[in-house]
Amino acid sequence: MENENQRNIEVASLEVEGRQFVVMSYPTPADYLPRTLPPVRRDVVALALEGLSSAEIADRRGVSKRTIDNHLRAAFRQLRVKSKAELARVVIDAL
Repeated sequence: MENENQRNIEVASLEVEGRQFVVMSYPTPADYLPRTLPPVRRDVVALALEGLSSAEIADRRGVSKRTIDNHLRAAFRQLRVKSKAELARVVIDAL
């Protein structure tokens, strides 16, 4: 019997300079977020779920921490959660 999560793994084979490689793509937390979230919020939420702080996300995206906090607050409202822990639960339940 195939594990449900295994169906989400994509495998591709490619050749580079005569060498054969197998590339595997695994789902990320963003893959389990509702598609109703705008792309920027999905990215910010996915990074938060990976454990990055608002300051670290802001640094990566080249914006202020306040902008990231605003994106997170808007995403929390849209997903009807109040914390990163609740957000993680939404993603885990989607698995």
